[in-house]
Amino acid sequence: MAPVVGEIKEGAKEAVLAFTGKEEYKFGDITKEADRRAKAAIANMLGKEEYKFGDISKAAASKAMDAVTSFTGKEDYKFGDVTKTLLRNALNFLEGDDEEARKKKRSEE
Repeated sequence: MAPVVGEIKEGAKEAVLAFTGKEEYKFGDITKEADRRAKAAIANMLGKEEYKFGDISKAAASKAMDAVTSFTGKEDYKFGDVTKTLLRNALNFLEGDDEEARKKKRSEE
């Protein structure tokens, strides 16, 4: 084996062992370690001790529901709440009954 190839092979072996934290490589060790690290990072991001399948979806749904309730001003969402709030706000704006428009008018006076 050429010296450069041998050095590359040895360097790769050392890198794999450092990444996996093992003394000997077995097929699948890199994948298992990458999976473990990804799950730990996700759990940390979500403020959980351990990642479980579906945690990201649950967190995303929770954030979306927070946005909906913030927009509608209601604690519990019912079908049609977003549309009703959107139409109410649009009508208020068109009729000049928009809170922001009133504040702006007051500040200009």
